[in-house]
Amino acid sequence: GGLFYSEGIRAVGIDRIIEEAKVAKATLYRHFPAKDHLVAAYLQDRHERVGHSGQEAVDATAAQRDQVRVIVERL
Repeated sequence: GGLFYSEGIRAVGIDRIIEEAKVAKATLYRHFPAKDHLVAAYLQDRHERVGHSGQEAVDATAAQRDQVRVIVERL
């Protein structure tokens, strides 16, 4: 996930992903048949983490103004 975030999804090739993840190419392709599948899983995970973090901020903060501030800080 860090590679996609720091360098961009298009810029990171599958060989670089394999190198960073320290997995065999066959292992990666067993779980993700194509880079698009890996990207979709990455984006889904990121979406869930951001949503969860935002909900935690809302739940932990009473005032709406403070909720917005905390959400923006976490992003």
